Amino acid sequence: AEDVGVLSPIAVRVVMKVFYAARLARPDLLRAIGALACFLTRWTPLCNRRLHQLMCYVAATKSHKLHG
Repeated sequence: AEDVGVLSPIAVRVVMKVFYAARLARPDLLRAIGALACFLTRWTPLCNRRLHQLMCYVAATKSHKLHG
């Protein structure tokens, strides 16, 4: 049996909320979030690290927005 990531129970909520925000104002995040969304049914510890890295990037670049 594979290891299941610790964030597995809340991963769907976090990824989908960031996905919605990215569609509205942060198109630079769409590819990274889309890649994580592919692993929602088989979440691993590597996915935990990738989600943490993504959220750190989002927090560090809060001022980046799409203006149209």
